[in-house]
Amino acid sequence: MALVKLLAIFILIIVLLRFKIHLSYSMIISSVILGLMFRLDFFSIGRIFVTTSYESTTIRTAGILTLIMVLENIMRNRNMLSKIVISLKSLIGDYRVIMPILPAFMGLLPSAGGALFSAPLVEDTCEDDSISPERKSAINYWYRHIWECVLPLYPAVIITTEVLGVHLIDFIKVLYSFSIVAVVTGIPFITLGLKKPVKTSKSKNFKMTNHLIQLCIGISPIVSILLLFFVFDIDLVYGLFIVIVALWLVYKYSWEQIKSSLKESVSLKIILLVLGVMLFKNMLEVTNIVTELPFVFERLGIPPVWVVILLPFLVGFLTGMSQAYAAITFPILVGLNGDINLRLMALGFISGYGGIMISPMHFCLVLTVDYFKARLEKVIAMVLIPVAIMIGWGYLLYVL
Repeated sequence: MALVKLLAIFILIIVLLRFKIHLSYSMIISSVILGLMFRLDFFSIGRIFVTTSYESTTIRTAGILTLIMVLENIMRNRNMLSKIVISLKSLIGDYRVIMPILPAFMGLLPSAGGALFSAPLVEDTCEDDSISPERKSAINYWYRHIWECVLPLYPAVIITTEVLGVHLIDFIKVLYSFSIVAVVTGIPFITLGLKKPVKTSKSKNFKMTNHLIQLCIGISPIVSILLLFFVFDIDLVYGLFIVIVALWLVYKYSWEQIKSSLKESVSLKIILLVLGVMLFKNMLEVTNIVTELPFVFERLGIPPVWVVILLPFLVGFLTGMSQAYAAITFPILVGLNGDINLRLMALGFISGYGGIMISPMHFCLVLTVDYFKARLEKVIAMVLIPVAIMIGWGYLLYVL
C-alpha cells in the first residue's frame, strides 16, 4: 500500500509540472497531500512545515544557494565568467570539450545545488544555437556529479564507510571505476551529436601565457573557495561569504552596488524550492514510508541482492539526497547481509546514486532545469541510460 501511495504522489508531481506549476509549489502541494494520505491532520502538517522552515539544514542549504547566486552575479558583472569561457576556448578551441569540463571542475566542490554555479558557464560556452535546453541541462547536471563516487569529501561516501566500518580508501578503491564509467557513458548519450565548431576558437594574436593569466583571474574565486574548504577546513558557507566580501573589496563595491547585487541574486522561488524538498523529505520520515520498504520487499519475496539494489535506489529517488540513502539504507543493508561484502555494498551505493540522479527532488537537477528553462522529464530521460549502465556495471563487479 505504501508503494501505491508513493506512486500516486509522484504521478501528482508530474501532472503539476505538466501544468507549468513551479516545482517549489508542486513539492509543497505534494507534501501536504502525502501527509493527508497517511492520515495526518492539518495541524500536524502545519507543525512539520514550520519545523522544516527553521531547520538548520533548510537554512544552510538556502543560504549556500543564495551565496552561490551572489557570487555568480559578481563574477558575471565583473566579466570573470567571460574570462573563463574565452580563455578555455582559446586554449582548447572546441566548445564540445569545454562544456563538460566546466561542471566537472565545479564538481570538485561538494555543495547542495552546486550545478547552479556551472550552469552559466555552460550556457556561455555553447556555440551551437540548436542545442536544446535539455541537452545543456544534461551536460551540466551529469558531469557535475562524476566525482560523487570517489571524492572523499562527498557526505554519502563518508557516511557509508562509517556505517560499514571500513576504511575510506578501501571503499574508494572499489568505487573509483564508476567515475570512469560516468565520463565514458556521458559521451554517447549526452554529448555526442554536438555540432563541430565552424572554426577553431584558438587565438593566434594573443599569447597562451595571457590566456592562462586570464583563466587564472577568472577561476580565482572558485579556487579560493576550494582552498578554504580543502586546505583550511573552512565551512562552505563561510568560504563563500569570505570570497564574496573579498570581491566586493577588490572591485570597490559601494553600499548601493552591494544592495543591487543582493537584490538581483536572491530568488524567492529557489528558497521555496529548498523548503519544498526538505518538507517532502521530512514528510517521508514522519509517515515512516522508508522504514516500511524492506518489509514490503520481504513480503514480495525479492532476493537480497535486489533489496541491495532497490532500497538505496528508491530512497535516493524519493529524497534526491545522497546523505539520505547512505544514512537510511546502509544500516538496514548491513543487518540484512551480515558480513560486509564491499562489492555488494558498492552496488548498493551506486544504486542509490542512480536514484538521486533521476530524482525530481535532486537540487542540482531542478536548479539546472530551472536555469535553462528545460523540460524536467526530458532531462531525466537523457540521463536514464547512463544511470542504468552504471548500475549494470556495479552488478557486473559484484558477480564477476
